[in-house]
Amino acid sequence: MLHSLGIAATAGIVGLVIGFFVAYVLTYSPFKYRRAVDVISLVSLAVPGVVLGIGYIFVWNQRWLEPIGLLLYGTPWILALASVAGAIPIITRVIVGAMAKVPGQLLAAAQMQGAGFFQRMRWVLLPLIRGALVAAGLSAFGSSVFDLAATSILLPPDFMTLPVFINKAFEDLKFAYAAASTLVGGGFVVLLIVIVELLFQPKKWKAGREQA
Repeated sequence: MLHSLGIAATAGIVGLVIGFFVAYVLTYSPFKYRRAVDVISLVSLAVPGVVLGIGYIFVWNQRWLEPIGLLLYGTPWILALASVAGAIPIITRVIVGAMAKVPGQLLAAAQMQGAGFFQRMRWVLLPLIRGALVAAGLSAFGSSVFDLAATSILLPPDFMTLPVFINKAFEDLKFAYAAASTLVGGGFVVLLIVIVELLFQPKKWKAGREQA
C-alpha cells in the first residue's frame, strides 16, 4: 500500500503541475500548435494501459540510457512515470473546464498593472481555480492507486504494489484476503482524499453542513 500511495502521490503532484501548464496553453495561449499539444495530452487516455506499458519498456530499456542515469526500466521511477502519463489527461480536462470560466481579460488587466507571469498565476488564476486543482489532483491520485494494467507489466523486482497484490491474491483463490485488501486499501484512499479536501477546501465542507 505504501508503494502504491507513493506512486499515486507522485502522479498527482507532477501531473498537476504539467496539467496546469498544458491547460493554460490550451485556454489562454495563442500558440499555433495548441491542437498538437491537446492531442499529445490525450494519448495515454486513448492507448490501453498494456500497450502503454510495453511502449515504456522499449523506450526506457535502452542501453545508451544507462551512462546518463535514465535507465528507468526495473526501477520504481518507471511506475511513477507511467502513472503521471495516465494522470495528465484527467487533470488537464478538469483544469481546462475551470479555466474556461475565468476570462482572459482578467489576466490581461493584471499584466497591464505590471504583474509578471508567475504573479498572475499566484494571485489571480490559482485562487479562482483552487477547487478544480484539488479535485483534479485527488482524481489522479485515486485512479493511480489501483492502476493494474501498466503496473503489472512494469513492476520492478521486490516492489509489490496494491493492485498487483490484490490480483495475485485472486489468482491464488484467496478471495477473502483479496476482498479485505481491496476494502482496506479503498477505505484508506477515501480517508486521505477526505482529509486533503478538509485541509484545502474547508469552506466547501462548512457550506455543505450548513445546507444540511
